[in-house]
Amino acid sequence: MATATALSDPFAAIAAQVGPRRNGLVEPPPPDVPARILRSRRQTRPFRPTPLSSDGQDLARLLQSERRRMQPFLRRLAPTLDSLRAALRLDRFAWRLEEEADRADALRPLRGDGAWNAVTVPHYGPPTGRATAYYRTTFTVTPEMLAHGAVWLRFGAADYRAHVSVNGRHLVSHEGHFAPFACDATACVRLGDNTLLVRLENDGTCGGNGSRENPIGDKIYAATGPGWDEAGFGWHHCPPGMGLWQAVTVEACAPTHIADLFVRPLPDLTSCEAWIELELPRRSDAWQEARLRLAVFGANHRATAVPWHEVPATGQLGSGRNDLRLPLRIPRPRTWTPEAPWLYELHVELLAADGTVLDRACRTFGLRTFVIDETSVPKGRLLLNGSEIRLRGANTMGYEQQAVMQGDAARLEDDMLLARVCRMNFLRLTQRPVQPEVYDCCDRLGILVQTDLPLFGVLRRPQFCEAVRQCEEMERLIRAHPSCILVSYINEPFPATWGTNPRRSLTRPELEAFFVAADRAVHLANPDRAIKPIDGDYDPPGPGLPDQHCYTLWYNGHGLPFGRLHRGWWMACKPDWMTACGEFGAEGLDFPELMRRRYPAAWLADDGTPWTPERIAKAQSAKLQRLLFERPEPHEDQLTSWCRRSQAWQARATRLMTEALRRQERMNSFAIHLFIDAWPAGWMKTIMDCERHAKPAFWAYREALAPMHVSVRTDRFAWSSGEVFDGEAWICNDSQQTLRGAVLRWQLEVDGRVLSGGSAPAHLAACAPRCQGRLHLALPRLAGRVVATVRIALDDAEGRRVHDSALELQLHPTAAAPERRIAAFGGDAIRLLRELGLRRVPIARAQSVVVSADALVGNAGELQAFAERGGTVTVLALPPGQHQLAGDMIEVLPSSMGGYDFAARVPGHPLLKGLDDGDLHFWHDEAAGMITPFLTALCEPTPGWSPILLSGAGQFWGGPGLHEVHAAQEKRVSEGVWRIVQIALTGRVRTNPAARLLALHMLGA
Repeated sequence: MATATALSDPFAAIAAQVGPRRNGLVEPPPPDVPARILRSRRQTRPFRPTPLSSDGQDLARLLQSERRRMQPFLRRLAPTLDSLRAALRLDRFAWRLEEEADRADALRPLRGDGAWNAVTVPHYGPPTGRATAYYRTTFTVTPEMLAHGAVWLRFGAADYRAHVSVNGRHLVSHEGHFAPFACDATACVRLGDNTLLVRLENDGTCGGNGSRENPIGDKIYAATGPGWDEAGFGWHHCPPGMGLWQAVTVEACAPTHIADLFVRPLPDLTSCEAWIELELPRRSDAWQEARLRLAVFGANHRATAVPWHEVPATGQLGSGRNDLRLPLRIPRPRTWTPEAPWLYELHVELLAADGTVLDRACRTFGLRTFVIDETSVPKGRLLLNGSEIRLRGANTMGYEQQAVMQGDAARLEDDMLLARVCRMNFLRLTQRPVQPEVYDCCDRLGILVQTDLPLFGVLRRPQFCEAVRQCEEMERLIRAHPSCILVSYINEPFPATWGTNPRRSLTRPELEAFFVAADRAVHLANPDRAIKPIDGDYDPPGPGLPDQHCYTLWYNGHGLPFGRLHRGWWMACKPDWMTACGEFGAEGLDFPELMRRRYPAAWLADDGTPWTPERIAKAQSAKLQRLLFERPEPHEDQLTSWCRRSQAWQARATRLMTEALRRQERMNSFAIHLFIDAWPAGWMKTIMDCERHAKPAFWAYREALAPMHVSVRTDRFAWSSGEVFDGEAWICNDSQQTLRGAVLRWQLEVDGRVLSGGSAPAHLAACAPRCQGRLHLALPRLAGRVVATVRIALDDAEGRRVHDSALELQLHPTAAAPERRIAAFGGDAIRLLRELGLRRVPIARAQSVVVSADALVGNAGELQAFAERGGTVTVLALPPGQHQLAGDMIEVLPSSMGGYDFAARVPGHPLLKGLDDGDLHFWHDEAAGMITPFLTALCEPTPGWSPILLSGAGQFWGGPGLHEVHAAQEKRVSEGVWRIVQIALTGRVRTNPAARLLALHMLGA
């Protein structure tokens, strides 16, 4: 197989790979279901369901409600601490790419020669790959600024290698794309106008795909950034652009000044350490003592936790950075939690020997602890302030960075409130640190945050030490923020079996050695940082909390087949640990209105062919739809129908996967991929588009994240009337409450009428899922097909509704076995007739024949003659290879990336009468007792054969994606017909009404 970086869709290619399994891993089995039977009775007191939110008006109402609820925590009540510094923000620059003449004359950009463009900082965009750009501006230094004694240049971040000079004198170089850096410019600035020149170098990333846009290089950058406003390339979240994408400031300050503040809470949460960094002039060898005064106030509540007081003398300090650690005690502390994010503010003054204030600084902090407990059984429980917590959230990519770059603080605040509206408590700032403003907002709104070092797949060996240095920079950037609970070092490290080049990138043992070095660097900056080294481990086991990505319902069975996940299985991992799922999800196209307003005309133009998402740059829906949901019918508006079907599938996948993950007792952290799109068609796995319109998946995720979530799980989504429904009743509790006296209620509804129901005491476990027992409901006998609803609710002891949910079942009428004479050849064929209740007859008396693949060759002549006499021959499930049949060579291909749980109908085909959209989906397997894939081999289209059921196969991620193949097809010969049915029917027709109906139609019965 080609390596992941060589294919047209590298992210899907990664999902197509199969990673190795090392010793010591076990597959956590499904939980035991209690023997308790939750029985129903016909006379029952019905209950009303809670209305579900689903549209823009609901979203606006919920957002306003959450804004009001969190308003107390957004207040700024600490006393104002006036700065003594003079700051000048530089936002207007001239910009250009390097020209040939620059290589011969290094001073040419400094003089301003060449063709420059005016840009505003923050500025980010192309080119990607190896490129050099210049930023040039002038700034004025006043006598008042010089009177401060020092002038510093401060950069919020520059992507990627920055070389800074003032008035032709080089001051500092910095590598990285996310970290702030500064330099003392005192010695080279002058009164009046000064020229600042930044030479910025870009490079290919460590995991570059070998293209001109992203060659393999040394840039420590993953697959996520703010993007830029260019349809397709810049909109897509991945391009590793370049630029001065955070603020550039000239700051006049005292030569000795406060460089950084960090308050480290201690485990008792009543005491902490103030880490104060003082910067002394590097051009002086004199030793000094510093006098400090400090105080602590409530930041969003009124409190003077520590009154102003002068601390003891610091002792001798030397040039450069000096670190001080001062103990603090906070009486009657208010701890920081997601529900109540109370904050404090440390104020510090630096005093001269005569008591004059030289500098002032403040830092907001929260009193909280976060630990990944490696002493618990199992290991890896997450403890916030000593109590167990489960992280439920989303990955983010670029939208929050764009809000800061555009100066839209209100937008950023609302975006974090929308996370709370969706009942998330956690965001993974995927594969990159972001601006301090984002972390500040999360601090105030109680959003827990994971920050990733920007590494994806591999780390280049020459960058080992640089990556360790950037780990310390990452920690120094985030350590003061109580919202920042967790860091990770790499996303989806590639195993050697995938073709990674050990001559260029670290091997897995070397990568784990990097983790050790990175831990040391991080804990030097913050001894309490919780670390999950890997997010999405394709080469487990690794150190720390295991994390594996799972796109079961998008990259068809990625991680593990859906039926196993739904039943309660999980991927092989360390047996004595909790586990996490850092990414899961499915794509949902943008809304048609957004497409028509903002997409390029070429993406929507009518060229005479039906519209498909293939026209959208980098969209995956057209590649994957054949395995997941049906295409629009010819009479439908194609764009509108594609959007509706795509979003409906995303919502269904979101609900099924989220509920399955919540039922996993050891799954203590998961994040859907993704939350909000930064651009139109940016990465449409988002559950909310770039204009903050919620897709149906947003509402599905919100419901699945109810803190105390009650639901019914079944391995059968369709039943026959008259059967007894058998499902599991679950309460998944992410809180510490156990609701003594709570009651579980359930009922069966058909056509709006409650037919039966019941109630029983509920048994909740703190911060854990619990199955309540098996739910039995007698299904009515009906003449026609209906949708039945199994509704379940959790009420507290006072009868107040905590949560309720509904499971819809397709309820089919019981069909009697038809009277038709059918012959059978081969074990599976004979078994199928028996399961259908059909009588087997000799071929001489038969009206139709069913034959297994293993019996086809030995009976080929007799079967051909039977078809030519007007009979129907149905062949079951040919294996991959070439087969001579009905005078043709039939080529059968294996399914791509595992077996399929879905096949699509050919619209209007008479053999599919009575089968609706979704009927050929998620079939129960009698032998396995759960859903298993029913389609593992497909027929290439052959002239003369017409399709009945459709699917996709081929090179999964190369070229245009999967091509159309047949899951069932037929050919007329003389008076008869040959049919090939690749869907596995045996073992399924008794528990899947659609399978039974399809089998009868295919057999001509």
